[in-house]
Amino acid sequence: SLLGEIAALQATIAGFYHGDAGATHAFCQEAFTHLEEQQWAARVQMTFAQARANVSQGYVERGVLHLQAEWSRIKAQGDRTLESIYWREAVWESTLAGKLHQAWQLSQQAIHTLQTLEGPQPTQLCWPYTYQARILHEWNRLEEAQQLAEQAIQLGEQTELMAFLPLAYT
Repeated sequence: SLLGEIAALQATIAGFYHGDAGATHAFCQEAFTHLEEQQWAARVQMTFAQARANVSQGYVERGVLHLQAEWSRIKAQGDRTLESIYWREAVWESTLAGKLHQAWQLSQQAIHTLQTLEGPQPTQLCWPYTYQARILHEWNRLEEAQQLAEQAIQLGEQTELMAFLPLAYT
């Protein structure tokens, strides 16, 4: 089972940090053969990596379907961190698919859900605000996009979330 968790982590690194879809798929396959059912967090991590790899290969719909299939497991476990990651990925994949209205709706759901959580909301809310700013920009609603991006940046700076800030400034 430890080999499965290591392979899931390698899939994440290959997909998110190196953009290597082939390696991501290979590590996911290896993880799947070793992971046990109760290792749900590693399985969800693997699903996120698979979705990102599918999108990078142009299979956006397949990536979105992977995410949607995992939503019930994430919701059942009640893991707020994974919920937040799910929302980020679902909005991003929908945006890449060109489904901006769907991405907007998902980001609205994410904001609503994240605002009802206890704990550090700014860390989680800065992502959907940034994605919404991006969508507004695509819709040529530039002033609204600018305001939302500035709000997201302010939240990101409060939490010193360095990985987020380049996306928000862009």
